[in-house]
Amino acid sequence: MRNIAKTALIEKTVQEILRGFSAYIAAFNAISRLAPVNFRERDWNGLQKNHKKRLRLYKDHLIPIVTSCKAILSENTGDRSVWKEVKADFHRIVANRTDSELAESFFNSVFRKTYPGKCVDETLMFVFPGSEKAVATSDANLFHTYHGYRDLKLVFGKILDDFHFGEAYYQKESDAAFLAESFDKGISSGNYSHENHNVQVLKTVFFRNKAAYLIGRSQADN
Repeated sequence: MRNIAKTALIEKTVQEILRGFSAYIAAFNAISRLAPVNFRERDWNGLQKNHKKRLRLYKDHLIPIVTSCKAILSENTGDRSVWKEVKADFHRIVANRTDSELAESFFNSVFRKTYPGKCVDETLMFVFPGSEKAVATSDANLFHTYHGYRDLKLVFGKILDDFHFGEAYYQKESDAAFLAESFDKGISSGNYSHENHNVQVLKTVFFRNKAAYLIGRSQADN
């Protein structure tokens, strides 16, 4: 059974690691939300600056937490029994989060830089996911769905209409035709029928440098 002092020490360490992770994720998401704004405004310098900031975020949030955890733990920095309970308590808090694996990775980084010798120990670290993950299911709210069209050009034209980037498309009709032709060439099966398939495109756009990527798939209707 824990004594009061040890319980307080463990709780304070767990909360400090969680505070660092939460701040990191919040900052990462805030910068990521600027990408579509940079793209629409064609602010390429701003986009690159934000990209560099995002690359540094992890280290910028990790180092202060390592420093504070060393101060909190003091002579207990290398105490395996303390770290074992810190890990267990941390796991209980983050287990139901959708980003629990990221939280566990952040915990590992803190542990490696705080514990003497930078050891790798699956008893004290999350070498394997701490929680069993639910079976992946499809969420219709995440994507646009375009059902069985005879003319694929209409499908791709509708897809382009559903995504707005601040300016009208320069050659939307020819772009849609090119996409339809390229899609047909990529489907080699003679059994493929447009009418029996649907196209799903994620609503989230992925931005990289001066490009915006739409991610989608074609699948048979049930």
